[in-house]
Amino acid sequence: MSDIFSNKQSPLLAHDPETWMETIWDALHSFREHQLPEGDDQYDEQWDDICTAMAWIEESFEAFPEAEKKEPEIQTYNVSTALKAYAEGYAVYIAHPLPQDPDDRLWSYDEIKSSKDHLFVIKENVVESE
Repeated sequence: MSDIFSNKQSPLLAHDPETWMETIWDALHSFREHQLPEGDDQYDEQWDDICTAMAWIEESFEAFPEAEKKEPEIQTYNVSTALKAYAEGYAVYIAHPLPQDPDDRLWSYDEIKSSKDHLFVIKENVVESE
């Protein structure tokens, strides 16, 4: 695929809870840095509660290992990347945790743009022969 996919830092993968946690922790650390300054007892207490809740969430993944079953990794993309890929001739689908359904394919620029609140899966555009 072209270099439009290379600017994504750490990919969020549908079947990889570790990437979910990384994404959430990145957001929480940014929140801590900008909204909950260290050294204020009230903010430090709130941060401790956030960290405790996250620890419980991570423990729940360990308690239910079936949640960590690794499916083949599926890379997801935002709407701007999906639009660029569509323009380059790739097939674009709405991403979701269920098996890919041919009906999930988006066939036009307008369909992709109107689905902007979703993540997308991008695949080589394979022409099926009869």
